[in-house]
Amino acid sequence: MTVHSPAKKRHLETVGNISTLLKLFAQKRQIGKVFSEKALIQLTHNDFEPDVCFFRKEKAQALEEDQLFFPAPDLVVEVLSSGTQQLDRGVKLEDYQLHGVEQYWLVKTEQKTIEQYVLEGQQYQLVTKARDGQLLA
Repeated sequence: MTVHSPAKKRHLETVGNISTLLKLFAQKRQIGKVFSEKALIQLTHNDFEPDVCFFRKEKAQALEEDQLFFPAPDLVVEVLSSGTQQLDRGVKLEDYQLHGVEQYWLVKTEQKTIEQYVLEGQQYQLVTKARDGQLLA
């Protein structure tokens, strides 16, 4: 597991905003659960604490109240920084892809972009690089 240094204000606000929007969306449609930061995702070789993650209703219903380690989610969102970008684009991307995480979003706060990777077969494909907040469903 990798432990990171404290986050900058821009990072914290971005994570908070994405988490809030996804939580409201998921709650309104009753489609699953959203967690931010301290959810420990346990994979075969590595454990990660993504900035934001989403579990579809089926997976979310199997989660227990006192659960500490979580399975691969359906969506992972990472807000990039100079210190984490290599890990987020390398080992994390490969591990999430290997464990069937359907979507992986990389957010660049300074450039105000989101890269949306969708799992097609066993490989992530970059389907959108958005500057306007519009992502594919």
